[in-house]
Amino acid sequence: MSGGAEFDEIRSKVKAKCGVMVPISKFFNTLGHIGNGPFPYGDTGVIISVDA
Repeated sequence: MSGGAEFDEIRSKVKAKCGVMVPISKFFNTLGHIGNGPFPYGDTGVIISVDA
């Protein structure tokens, strides 16, 4: 998934867990791709549900 309420929830939980490392990682990701065009960062989440 790449949007919607569940995606926003995943993103907020990652930010809460990792704190300042999220913007630092985004910065180095952007820095590493200079000249290669835009590169997505953290724009996809995977939800796995187990039905028993």
